[in-house]
Amino acid sequence: MSEARELSGGGRWRHWASTVARKEIIDNLRDRRTLLSALLVPLMAPMVMLLMMSFISKGAQERLEKPLELAISGAERAPNLVDFLRRHGVEPQPGPEDPRAALEAEELALVLSIPQDYQERLAAARPATVELLSRGGEPSARIDRRRATSLLEGYSRQVGALRLIARGVDPGVTEALAVRVLDLSPRDSSDFQLLMIVPFALVFAAFVGGLYLVIDAIAGERERGSLEPLLLTAPARSALLIGKYAAVVLFGCFSIAFTAVAFAAMLKLMPSGGAFAVNIDLDPKTLASLVLLFLPTVFFASALQMLVATFTRSFKEAQTYLSLLPLLPGFAGFLQAFSPPEPVLWRLAIPAYGEQLLCGRLLQGESIAITDVLVNVTSNFVVAGLLLVVVVKLFERERTVFAR
Repeated sequence: MSEARELSGGGRWRHWASTVARKEIIDNLRDRRTLLSALLVPLMAPMVMLLMMSFISKGAQERLEKPLELAISGAERAPNLVDFLRRHGVEPQPGPEDPRAALEAEELALVLSIPQDYQERLAAARPATVELLSRGGEPSARIDRRRATSLLEGYSRQVGALRLIARGVDPGVTEALAVRVLDLSPRDSSDFQLLMIVPFALVFAAFVGGLYLVIDAIAGERERGSLEPLLLTAPARSALLIGKYAAVVLFGCFSIAFTAVAFAAMLKLMPSGGAFAVNIDLDPKTLASLVLLFLPTVFFASALQMLVATFTRSFKEAQTYLSLLPLLPGFAGFLQAFSPPEPVLWRLAIPAYGEQLLCGRLLQGESIAITDVLVNVTSNFVVAGLLLVVVVKLFERERTVFAR
């Protein structure tokens, strides 16, 4: 206390702000809820992604290695086709007389129906239509359907080539173009859509990292009645509030860094082979860029949380409202995986959303203009500063301090 009296006005203000920040940090390091929100909650997204992809990859690989049991109606009409399928890992099964009725009754999930005029049309060198009927939207049914479709297309190409050879025609003459596809995009599209959970998780971590600290420092102290004597002491209310804000920002920054590192570690554990291989990685440079890109989000999120907590009357009420805050910016950014918007300046200037657009370009391996980053960073800090000014003004009113 004597040291604080000897300081000048600005030095005294900084002293009280740092003292409050240290006190909040120490207190909340002992609070399990704060540690869980800062560590385990952001860790859930990469863990869920790892478990989901591992489960899907393992199940798909096991499914592809097993023989495909395919019910064939009218198999006697197409012995060559059945023999081709058998040589390629298919176990033909007797098909029902009415395939549609069997599928509707859920007796079967996949049926190949060969019509009566199959041999006639084939002998006349005309397209012989076969029906592949399926029912069921689970992953295993989709894998079997794609597998059967691929085999039927392969048989069709083989028969077509034999017809041309029988007529003395090179099968290559039917190919007007020899198309060689070279995908030069830095990321595969499916891998990119998988990676788009990263900006969503980082925004969520920015809000969740200091969630319980904000609730306890504002709504919790008001509910316990300890906020009133604290704000009526000698230090300026702005210094006390900024001290609390600094502690919230620190927990949020730690949560961002922890989540980014967790994602990098989880991606290394992803299955690297099979039908659902994940060929993505977060190198140290990209990892550091992600953390730096989302650190300004923490300043905006913490200020917004303090403002919302100011209007709450109890711990539970604050918990309800603050838990909903990250959903809107998080899901808005998550939608860009399916329909990426153009990163124009006005979108980049939206806090907690513009950085997700920049993150999408970064994860695709594209370069980011420094002006775009400056627009987003400036917007986050300006909005955070304005929100803090509003919070300080509200706490200068006795109604805000004493209301419960």
